[in-house]
Amino acid sequence: MERPRLSLRAAADACGVSLSTMRRRREGGAFPGAERDPVTGWGVPVEDLVAAGFTVTGSVSAQAEAGEHQDVAGATAGAGPADRVAELERELLAEQHRREVAEVEARGLRAQLAAKDEHLRDLRRVSRG
Repeated sequence: MERPRLSLRAAADACGVSLSTMRRRREGGAFPGAERDPVTGWGVPVEDLVAAGFTVTGSVSAQAEAGEHQDVAGATAGAGPADRVAELERELLAEQHRREVAEVEARGLRAQLAAKDEHLRDLRRVSRG
């Protein structure tokens, strides 16, 4: 399965920072897995964002990655069954992407928590000694 990726703009929106911040961080090497697509521009793996210390909001990033959010009821009013199936498939893909983003962020947060726990243990050892 391919890792979830966000465009630089979607990454900036999902992390609550400016596009110029994302560009500077990419140019500085903060996103080693980033790849440039000649059509869509830079794609940054969500894992790279988390590893760089950003907090990615899953719902924002999934909508940004999936494209413009459409209201399913409004988009399919008067549409045939095939159109409804296609719309539901797109919605399913968006939900799967949201789950993947959440899982990546959760792993990153668990790693940060473990590092902070280790730091606290070290501080306790030093204060006792």
